[in-house]
Amino acid sequence: VIINYPGRGKLDGLLHEIWDGEPGVPICIVDETLEEIPNINGLHEKSGSFHFVRGSALKTETLQKANVSECKAVVVYPRESRVAESDATTKSITDQLSKIPGNFRVICYIVDVSNLSIFSTTEERYKNAERPLPIYIPMALPATLCAQELRDPYSAQAIINFSKVNASIN
Repeated sequence: VIINYPGRGKLDGLLHEIWDGEPGVPICIVDETLEEIPNINGLHEKSGSFHFVRGSALKTETLQKANVSECKAVVVYPRESRVAESDATTKSITDQLSKIPGNFRVICYIVDVSNLSIFSTTEERYKNAERPLPIYIPMALPATLCAQELRDPYSAQAIINFSKVNASIN
């Protein structure tokens, strides 16, 4: 499940990365701002199991329509990829997802890494629910990192940590 349409380029990149690793895996996009998802490079023809749910991811009914409790992972994009305040909405959506039963992974794209502190209460919710902790990926990083995280849980965090150490050495 992908929450908040990230734009043609980002969505196309992520879907290609996902389908390269798992051809035909079902994809659902949840967004409240679009009437329908545009056909991106034959997207609708590539996957018969692709569908779109129009509605707010802050509402339980919308998440149920997207069948979140049965999915492998949820990728949350910020509503506005260049506005740091969008991280607050991402946090609220992540909190809402913690209330949905299931063992799905949550991967959040964040606009401003200095906003990571607002997610500390979210992590407590996941620990209390005995669920995998969400992974936070900066928007500046490529879709390949998200796809890798979907295939190999917790690898993204290791890559992010490595890049921080490498940057501090150089």
